[in-house]
Amino acid sequence: RWIEHRGVAVGAVAWICERMVAAIAGHNVAISRFTADRAAAVFGMKDVAVVPCGVDCGAHAAGSAPRMDQVLYVGRLIKFKRIDMLIEAFAGLPAGLSRFRLKIVGKGYERERLVALAGRAGVAQRVDFADSLGEEELRREYAASKAFVLPSEQEGFGLVLLEAMASGTPVIALDAPNSAAAGLVCDGRNGLLAKDLSGMTAALARILEDEPLARNLVEGGLQTAREHDWDTIVPKLEEYYARIPEPPV
Repeated sequence: RWIEHRGVAVGAVAWICERMVAAIAGHNVAISRFTADRAAAVFGMKDVAVVPCGVDCGAHAAGSAPRMDQVLYVGRLIKFKRIDMLIEAFAGLPAGLSRFRLKIVGKGYERERLVALAGRAGVAQRVDFADSLGEEELRREYAASKAFVLPSEQEGFGLVLLEAMASGTPVIALDAPNSAAAGLVCDGRNGLLAKDLSGMTAALARILEDEPLARNLVEGGLQTAREHDWDTIVPKLEEYYARIPEPPV
């Protein structure tokens, strides 16, 4: 999708470079089994090691803030992230949840279209856009939200889901063929998965209305985050690089 998202000139160069690097690299590490399998299928890579992304659980725990009636998205505002689906799902929530606001943090070419969509959906007054936030401020937003949603159709891992989990915020992700999110989110245990717009609306309503469910998802999410804490991930990276032979002098 390089050309689709970066234009013909930049996209074509990126596409060529990606394939050249895949062909000459002697050692490859993927951030998820999904990405490793894609690398094998698309580029013919073999023996791709998997070392997942890590998260600083301590830093996210320190970013605690009073919970607000807020749903959060963090990421680029580009087409395959499907923020349009999130806005429509938010607009479709029951009237009893009309007190909630949706905060969208990120930059991208979809910004103008998404603002217009919020207006057409009748929720413009309850949707807030922020281009970017500092690390501490972003952690506070995670911690202050009642739910985090990643509606993306294409993810190699889904680090923002892990950051939300580490902040004690229940998550929802789109279960899509080109996304690794389903490998990180176990539906009903550490988050909810949705396959389409109606499923996302229903999942969001469940988390916002069902406090026992939300608490269970938070506990599951915290466990997943602890499994991906940097104290766990860094030794795996060190072990991998220790196995790589020294290059000849």
